[in-house]
Amino acid sequence: MYKMINGVFFDYGGVLIPSAFSTINNNYPNINKERMKSLFYEDRLLVGDKGTLEQLLNNEYNDIKMSPNEVISFLYNCNKFDEVWFIARKLKEDNLTVGIISDCIAELGDVMRQDTEFTSLFYPILLSPEIKLSKKSKKIFDKASERVNVKSDNLLMIDDNSNNLIAAKEAGWHVILYKNPILLRKDLSRYGILKNGS
Repeated sequence: MYKMINGVFFDYGGVLIPSAFSTINNNYPNINKERMKSLFYEDRLLVGDKGTLEQLLNNEYNDIKMSPNEVISFLYNCNKFDEVWFIARKLKEDNLTVGIISDCIAELGDVMRQDTEFTSLFYPILLSPEIKLSKKSKKIFDKASERVNVKSDNLLMIDDNSNNLIAAKEAGWHVILYKNPILLRKDLSRYGILKNGS
């Protein structure tokens, strides 16, 4: 029997919206996918200030031949995964803390925070460039636990990348590897969340 879950945190790209990596690959089929993947997992990018993306694209990753605006433009026009947003709203209606922990590019943080649905639904919002920690570190999960004043074993992280869940487990969190909304509902129901067809 699982402990009571008081808070659920979502990754952003890949869970609430398409991931930046997959979207860029779809829109730029000739791009070097390995180089783009390397860029998106670059520690300097995930915890860097605004301008880090431009520096990387102008130097070590100049072979990618994309501007920072091209890299982040997907976020302005991407479709949200409506069913997952619906689940997040239901969790909030059920008085659970519903937050975000996301590794992202600093410039994307501004775009996310312009979305009033995003800022009204999710709290707290922990973005890697703002707190200078990525999901590779259990410290980001410790910080989230402190911010909501909830013990780690009462918190749950949902992410589409199993590597991003390693540190969450080390921090004592429960985790769900996101595949699709149907499986997410089943996984949540195992924790006693979203029962009775919610």
